[in-house]
Amino acid sequence: MQIGDTFRYQCAGENSDEEWSKLVPDWGHSLRVDFDGDYTGPYSVAMFHQLGCLDVIRQDYNTQDGPSALSLHCLNYLRQSILCLADTRVEPVTSWKGPGIVNVFSDYVCRDWEAVYSIA
Repeated sequence: MQIGDTFRYQCAGENSDEEWSKLVPDWGHSLRVDFDGDYTGPYSVAMFHQLGCLDVIRQDYNTQDGPSALSLHCLNYLRQSILCLADTRVEPVTSWKGPGIVNVFSDYVCRDWEAVYSIA
């Protein structure tokens, strides 16, 4: 996948709510798991939880009320998820200040997120 800015998934705009809502399945991010015939749960698929959290933060960003308790939970959860995954890919620095400090317009080798949707 090529990482870079996109015109889709904006914070606000005509299609932003619809685009963001389609990232998490209609049933949300909780599911029950079959362990040898015993259904247990609910469980959450981390990828859907993370995408849902990004949407919560996006929605709070567009209000004057400040961050909600859920948004603060999401910031902490995403911070911890990022630390846990510890992506060590080297990104070239293009400037020492201002926006565009790091050039993220390069290729990533990603896991197949469509398989996650399919399996879940």
